[in-house]
Amino acid sequence: MHVSRPLVAVASSLALFGALWIPNAQIMRPKDPAPFKPVVKVSSLMTGLGGAAGKIQEAYRSEEEHRLKSLAAWSDVIAELSNVHMQHRRKPDYLEMADSTRTIALELASAARADVVDEMQLATLMANLDTSCGTCHDADK
Repeated sequence: MHVSRPLVAVASSLALFGALWIPNAQIMRPKDPAPFKPVVKVSSLMTGLGGAAGKIQEAYRSEEEHRLKSLAAWSDVIAELSNVHMQHRRKPDYLEMADSTRTIALELASAARADVVDEMQLATLMANLDTSCGTCHDADK
């Protein structure tokens, strides 16, 4: 099938007209996401974070070929669970601690995905992540 330039111009003009002149056009407009609603208790969330932390430790100590991919993936999980944790506890000190954990986890994931991996940087970030988790747990005591 051959499509001529005039036909393309007409179709483009109609699409532009529709986008600009049809009020509240729902054409190709995604629905707004639902607002965040916690579905589990913080204790369950912490169980997930603890499991992911264990997997990070396993990956870090492993000598398997896909060690770094696993380390990066589990770091991403910790970062995302930290995002969720920030929605559960709205106190400023918890927000800062969860944000710190998220930041360190994202740095760890990035370091594990680097073209040239710096093992000293990984070790430092692993220690920082452990400290960040410990800081939050100490605050709960």
